[in-house]
Amino acid sequence: MQPFRTGLFMTTDQESLLEYYNRELSYLRRMGAAFAEQYPKIAGRLELEADQCPDPHIERLIESFAFLTARIQHTLESEFPQLSSTLLGVLYPQFLNPVPSMTIARFDADPTRTGITSGHLIPKNTPLFALSEQGNTCRFRTCYPVMLWPVTVTYAGFESTDQFDFLDNAPNTALVLRIRIETPGAIGDLTGMHRLRFYISGDRILTNALYELIFCHVQRAAVLPKKGGRPAFLSDEAVLPVGFDEGEDVLPYPPNAHRGYRLLHEYFTFPKKFLFFDLDLNQADFLNAQGFSPDDQQFDILFMLDQMPGERLVIDRNTFCLGCSPVINLFKKVTDPIRVTRRLPEYPLNPDSRREKITEIHSILSVSASADARDGSTEVAPFFSFNHKMERKGQQAFWHANRMGHDRKDIPGTRMHISFVDLDSAAGRHCHTRQTHCPDTSPSERSRFMASDITLVTELSFIGQKQGKSQFIA
Repeated sequence: MQPFRTGLFMTTDQESLLEYYNRELSYLRRMGAAFAEQYPKIAGRLELEADQCPDPHIERLIESFAFLTARIQHTLESEFPQLSSTLLGVLYPQFLNPVPSMTIARFDADPTRTGITSGHLIPKNTPLFALSEQGNTCRFRTCYPVMLWPVTVTYAGFESTDQFDFLDNAPNTALVLRIRIETPGAIGDLTGMHRLRFYISGDRILTNALYELIFCHVQRAAVLPKKGGRPAFLSDEAVLPVGFDEGEDVLPYPPNAHRGYRLLHEYFTFPKKFLFFDLDLNQADFLNAQGFSPDDQQFDILFMLDQMPGERLVIDRNTFCLGCSPVINLFKKVTDPIRVTRRLPEYPLNPDSRREKITEIHSILSVSASADARDGSTEVAPFFSFNHKMERKGQQAFWHANRMGHDRKDIPGTRMHISFVDLDSAAGRHCHTRQTHCPDTSPSERSRFMASDITLVTELSFIGQKQGKSQFIA
């Protein structure tokens, strides 16, 4: 699993204020020493020295003044990023949001069940639940749709071209990558298996080198029957990359953002999402080829390579995984209601007061307000946005959120506060005391889990006789 944390809001207010305080106190002592050296008579009455002041009252006065100036300096400098952060929040909000935990989940059909003749679709955004070592339940959701077939990879390896007679007249083929597929039933009984999606599993050096071989050095791909014979060659575009099209996104992105930014962002935060490839089998063609029998339970997929792989490139059947999808620790949730008064300039957002230590807000999706529980809610627009047409419809209040480092050391990550203003920047002037706001947020778990720290507890019950489970493999 990929643990990430943005570095914009890591320092807490107390830690940064302590740095300002020590800096101001050191400056006052240096200036006090210089003043004592230049005006010894006056400094003698104040008892100023370079390191400390013998008079405890003067010493406390210096420390109090250092704390006051440090607080002012801290407040001034902490307000400088608000303009740039707000501008980024309007144009590129994805760069301000923390990156949730992501990993790869694999779904396996129950091999003890028979009679499966078609694939089962596990749609995108299917929820999964995992348990951490601390006993916390973590919510994930799938990012790719998964078509689960009752087939498994039983062998994968590199083989010499001498084992294949049909390659005698192919001098440009240096090596053959063979992947063996088996099914508990007959291949001819499987209906609609026109495409298989593989995930390349392993360490980064292995997966990157293998990905380059498949997409840069494959001359042709073919399907070979169990008993040998002539292979059924696939089309030149049979091997397709995954993760670049619309709908294959992992991180949420605004519609106005360039697609290239999303690809770069996802590559540098979770490159494993691109280690997939689709193989267009065209089942009807290879079953009708010479040597194939509908009763076979096994066939081989061959990739003819024009380049020899490195000696350290060792693969096995676990290198190519079926039924996989990236999953992300991100979900929707309504925060605890906020009763707006004019006593506070801003209000803390708590997605779950019982799970504050392990839940962090990723982004605010919408904010609704209600003056009475029996009345319907009204959506509140953000203060910084591209248009304020809601004002013409009677919109009087807008919301603005601020993200900062958490002030408690035992809680990692960031916290968010929300404030309500009008177009004249008057805080809370049009927010009634009895009005309650409920922001709809997209939180994630604060802890950054590794794959070994969590245990999947979700079991998928498929329709009819199909049943299976999933597990984390990254």
